[in-house]
Parts: sequence; structure tokens; C-alpha cells
Amino acid sequence: MFEISAEEKTVGAITPKKLAAIVEQIQTVGFAVVGNLVTKEVCELLAESVQEDAAKIKAANNPTIHERLTGQGHLQLGLRRYAPYVKADLVANPIIESIVAGILGKGAWLGFYSGNVNCPGSTHQPLHMDRPFSWDTPEEAAEAGQSWPPPTTSLSCSVALEEITVENGATEIYPGTHRATEVINLPRGSRLEDHPELLAKWGPTSRMVIPAGGAVIRDPR
Repeated sequence: MFEISAEEKTVGAITPKKLAAIVEQIQTVGFAVVGNLVTKEVCELLAESVQEDAAKIKAANNPTIHERLTGQGHLQLGLRRYAPYVKADLVANPIIESIVAGILGKGAWLGFYSGNVNCPGSTHQPLHMDRPFSWDTPEEAAEAGQSWPPPTTSLSCSVALEEITVENGATEIYPGTHRATEVINLPRGSRLEDHPELLAKWGPTSRMVIPAGGAVIRDPR
């Protein structure tokens, strides 16, 4: 894990050496955990609001669309988009922005603002990718001036409002599979768990353990 110092957080910038190390890990491993990005006060405020909203959803006793598509107890639950819940720590964090720009370039923009809640007693989600490859063949990538395997065109930044551990449901991930172009040729509708030969090749898995106020920044492929 990469830790952001109090001084770096105050000035809103990290050292070039640390930034380069984070960027390299995302490019090679597929994700990096960065601690101390969001203040304790902001985490507590937002966590309380999320718990209230989740309780209302669960009280309806009717599985959401996301639960039906993924797994029981997994809520796609966005943060409240009004004062006092929209915080610069999340939507305009200069350190997060510098890391994203290090991967995607300075034209990157925030295109999805939501969240995930893993409720007690939840089932497993099926193994999946959050985003596809932007180019399907080496020829397509070359025509666009890209290398093969191609670079990502998006990043996911998941901020932990409370500590995320193996015990309370840290996400399982296959490091390095953001470059596994063999998934492009899988039959339409095919699930990754139906291909044990790929899972054996990709393993072992890791778990994205994140301290409260930290984030995992990952290639969503």
C-alpha cells in the first residue's frame, strides 16, 4: 500500500517518485491501494448517510435490479448529491486526479459517481470485468496508435468509507488480468468461471484490503 503523508495531503500533491511508483503498479499489476486520501470526518459523515440509505432499501424486502444481476446483498448505491454530502475530498481530490492523469492523461474526466455496499449475509458476485478492452485486435490498436496489449481508457477509484478487510468482504481480484486479451474472444454471454483453464493460468488471486479513507485505483478490465 502507498501511504499519503500529512504534508502531501495538505498541499494536494505527492512526490514524483511516489506518483511514478503508483502509476507503474497500476499499469503492471492492475491496481494500487493508496491510504490517507479522505479525512476521517468526511468518511464518518458519508458512511452514516450510506448506512441510512442502505437500511431503507433493505427494509423494502425487495431485491434491487443490481442484486438480481450480481448477488444478494450487493447494492449499487450512489452517494447523496447535495450538501453537505458532496465533498472535494472525493470529487476533486488533487492527489487522485494526479494518479488518474498519470495513466489516462490530462484530459481524463469523472464519468461515474456511485458506490457499492456489501450487506451482511451477502452471497458471492459472479466473476466479471467492469469494462471491456477498447480495441479487439492488435491491428485495431495499431491503427489507433496503441500498443498491444492496449492501455486502458478508464480507471475505477473506490474510496473506503470504513475499513475494508477480508473478514467483511474485500473484493477478490486477479492481478495482471487487465492485460489478459484472451477474454476478448470468449463466446458472447460466457461467464469467466466457465473457463477454469483461464483461472488456473491467472491465479492466485488477491484481495483488495483498503483502510478507511484510502482508495483502490484500478484498471476495470
